[in-house]
Amino acid sequence: MTRQALSGVARDADGVAACRAQREQCNLHRAAVLVPIAVVFRKKAGRGKILVRRGEGGDSFGNSAGPGLIAVFGAFSAFVLALFTEMYGFPLTIFLLSGWLQSTWPDIDWLAHDSGHLPEMMFGWQSNPHFGPFHLLSFALIGGGFWLISVAWHHLWNAQRQGRLAVTGPYARVRHPQYVGFILIMLGFLVQWPTILTLAMFPVLVWMYVRLAHSEEADTRARFGQVYERYARSVPAFLPRLTEAGAKEGSRET
Repeated sequence: MTRQALSGVARDADGVAACRAQREQCNLHRAAVLVPIAVVFRKKAGRGKILVRRGEGGDSFGNSAGPGLIAVFGAFSAFVLALFTEMYGFPLTIFLLSGWLQSTWPDIDWLAHDSGHLPEMMFGWQSNPHFGPFHLLSFALIGGGFWLISVAWHHLWNAQRQGRLAVTGPYARVRHPQYVGFILIMLGFLVQWPTILTLAMFPVLVWMYVRLAHSEEADTRARFGQVYERYARSVPAFLPRLTEAGAKEGSRET
């Protein structure tokens, strides 16, 4: 075998090894995202069933009963499915924007998987995009969203078991912390891997969560009356306040 042929074989082997390493990295990334999602929803679904059997409601993410869990899970699943289809399947966004991307940034290989991290590519991050500033920001947003959902559910679970309004923990700073958590997660995904479809879905899902929150608040007002009115006047709906408020309003339902 000639030296040139050996060199070609070596390059092919290096290419296969690089693709394998990239695929393993992507699998780890996928697991890091999907496992927390599965754990959060499994925990909420299990606890929600217990509360429903007790006649207390609890399949929602607010202070009242309702179809919140199904609506949130369905909409969020559609968002994640659209994102991961492009992330690990067909890169529709890069395909549609390929002409503009290639002419504006001709030195970037837009067919490579890492090129899907558009903010890092467009702002000239030359190193591994998984350690770029936008990727790290996305991890903070996604991690913060999951943390907020989990902590808020614990306080909601305890409040609903005791038949009172949830006003402790995150609920002392914002009335709908779990919807805020889902919005943070979606925003983190957009910062990390923006696509045309998910950018279009994001405002629709935010509107859907806000509408669902208002619907749940109507049920909560009917159940807790003036207790909830005082709580709602002191605690904002979606933009958390810096100081805690509302804990004294957590009296039992009469």
